[in-house]
Amino acid sequence: YYFVSFMRGLTTGVASTSAFFIAQRAGVAQSLLVASRGLGLTLAPFFLSERIGRMVWSGEAQSGFALCLILKTIAMLMIPRSDGAPALYTCFFVVGVAIALLDTSATVCVSRVHGKNAGFPLLLYCAAYGIGSVAAPWTVIALGESAWNALAVVDFSVAALLAFNRKVRGKPRNWKAKIRGLTAGGAAGAPP
Repeated sequence: YYFVSFMRGLTTGVASTSAFFIAQRAGVAQSLLVASRGLGLTLAPFFLSERIGRMVWSGEAQSGFALCLILKTIAMLMIPRSDGAPALYTCFFVVGVAIALLDTSATVCVSRVHGKNAGFPLLLYCAAYGIGSVAAPWTVIALGESAWNALAVVDFSVAALLAFNRKVRGKPRNWKAKIRGLTAGGAAGAPP
């Protein structure tokens, strides 16, 4: 989860930093690129929060993370290859949706697994995001618009690893106890 948070910060920073260059190249408004991503960040948790809760509750967080990373990968690969406003706005929106779903899912997982002791893990989660955000401008300076390709390769690799791990190992050990708060003789609460 911490690496995904780092990548989320890196992606957010790359989107903000490279939006100027993309806007100049494609002749679109930089503010609308950033707003498209922001719209995705805002709407996804609002409309999909129940699905996120059910995904975590059923022990499918790895599968959900892999799916979000694949969606994000496709959008990130299209950004440096797109010149039209509709395509770019859609890609930035999809990146925003994927980032919001990853963030919300990870926060729910960390909170459910650690319960009352979630403060420090969530602090580390936010710190990983901050480090990614700090690294983003230097990534764009070093790689230019190819930074999107580099992010896509890393996200796809993580998605493939998660999907492979889920396929080979199945659900994580003790996932019901961790997510649902089961005890040896206790019953699970109701799903969200």
